[in-house]
Amino acid sequence: MALPAAGTLSGGVPYLSAKHLAARKSSELQLIVYCQSANRLVDSEWTGSYHDSSCTGHSVVDYMDWPIASNAEYKPVSSADTKRPGRGWGLWGWIFGILAICLVVLIVVKTMPPVDPVGEKTITIGYTPFVLNLPIFVAAEKDLFYGYELRLKKFTSTDTMMTALIRGDIDVASSVGLEQVIGVNDEGERPVARPFVFNSFSKKRWCEAFLVSASEESESLKTVADLDGKKIGTLPAETAVLYAELIAKGNGIKFASVKKLPPTQAITALLQGDIDALLAVEPQIAYGTSTGNIRILENAPVAKYVHDPLFIGAHVMNNDRIADDDSIGLVVHQAYKEAVGFINEDPLASLSLARTYLPALNEDVLRELNMPDWVVSGGETADDIAYITNLFKEQGIVENYREIKDDVYTPQR
Repeated sequence: MALPAAGTLSGGVPYLSAKHLAARKSSELQLIVYCQSANRLVDSEWTGSYHDSSCTGHSVVDYMDWPIASNAEYKPVSSADTKRPGRGWGLWGWIFGILAICLVVLIVVKTMPPVDPVGEKTITIGYTPFVLNLPIFVAAEKDLFYGYELRLKKFTSTDTMMTALIRGDIDVASSVGLEQVIGVNDEGERPVARPFVFNSFSKKRWCEAFLVSASEESESLKTVADLDGKKIGTLPAETAVLYAELIAKGNGIKFASVKKLPPTQAITALLQGDIDALLAVEPQIAYGTSTGNIRILENAPVAKYVHDPLFIGAHVMNNDRIADDDSIGLVVHQAYKEAVGFINEDPLASLSLARTYLPALNEDVLRELNMPDWVVSGGETADDIAYITNLFKEQGIVENYREIKDDVYTPQR
């Protein structure tokens, strides 16, 4: 027996509307409302409530469990059902049922392991807590990674950070030594790490200096040349040791020793006399001098005695990730480019954004902080890159010679 979708009640017999019968292919609970003034049954739009301006009075007649098949006809339900309005779950039954389902879902969600977002929508960047990484701090705080969720992972050394990049644990490694880039890319013809932003030290834009104690014992130290036979501390990187030795060579002296120290221990080692001088980078310089117990012996030694400007490191991307989705490379490159532009335009505001990542950055330190230059790929010169690759070859820093310029990542669109 077929009935119209908005059929008039005949003999008080309720039925399912055509709209819901066509839409539902399985057993469903249908709320039937009896409109007393119009003497007809209407459905509830599946919301559990009903309002019709043409109906001056209505009451809930029944909940009916109705099996619906794809070839079902509109079949009347026994009119006797309209006389038992209490039949079915009722309002409170539905409320308790929904609460029970929510409780089960909550328990399941709580016990499930965390699920990572879709890989191509997540960018993970490793960093060390130095001003050299200011572009990533600014880009993160200004939310410049459009369309991607940014994850930052802190490392204590660039060696462990590069290991994470090779394993694919991070997509970008910030401010790693160029010798590390050449080292990992030596393993095959296809590069592993693609530099796209270079850190540059120059006489105009520097953030490295030799620090010594401000005590009376160190008063005789006036320049780097006075460090002949002294114990030197550097960052925990092979290039830092190389630059220290080249600075000594440029001054015709020889250090007694060059010790790699974790950033958090270097200032303490200097104050305690474990080392005589520290080849430091910001924020070590500003923080150390703000205590009044440390002074700058000579600034910009790398640019003065090694090369001006010197590309001392780079921010690199995992090449496999770029190959899988070049849009990631485009987003990262653009984020750094915008961040560097903002830094050059407003250095103090940029440093203020970085306080979360540079815990030693209080107001006094902030005002004294020095910054290097950042050269986004496309703006570097072949001569500057050639110098550093030739230097590594001459010093035996890397086993095989590889041109860094061949691995630089510059978006094609």
